[in-house]
Amino acid sequence: MRSEEIEGWRVGLKPETQVGMESQTLEISGPGHLKIEIQLFKTSEVIIEGFVNLEMAPTKFFELSCMFYDSVNKCNVSLDYYFTGEPEAYLIVGCAHWVVPIAFAQQLVHVFLLGDASRRCL
Repeated sequence: MRSEEIEGWRVGLKPETQVGMESQTLEISGPGHLKIEIQLFKTSEVIIEGFVNLEMAPTKFFELSCMFYDSVNKCNVSLDYYFTGEPEAYLIVGCAHWVVPIAFAQQLVHVFLLGDASRRCL
C-alpha cells in the first residue's frame, strides 16, 4: 500500500512471499530519483528509543528514534525525530541521511510502529 506524497516524499509497504514466508518490503521514495527499498521489514523488529532532557525546566529537548536493521543490505535504517523548539526529522540509511518534512516523519512513525502506510497525522 502506498501513501500519498508529502512534499516529494512517499512511503509504502509491499507484501512479499518468499519460500512460503510472508514479509513486507518498505519502499521510500524522495525528491529526485531517490528510492529506498528495505526488504523483509517487520514492525516486530523495530527498536524504539526515546530521550527527554529533564535538566531543563521546562523540558525543551525530546528525541524519538525508530530503528530497524536491514539484514539484506546489512545496514541500519532509522528515523530520528527531534523536538527542539521547531521539530526536525532525519531519515538515516547506513551512513546516508536526509532531512525529511515533519508530516512525512509522522507518517514514517506510523509505518515503523503500526505497519500502516495509509495513516497521516495532521
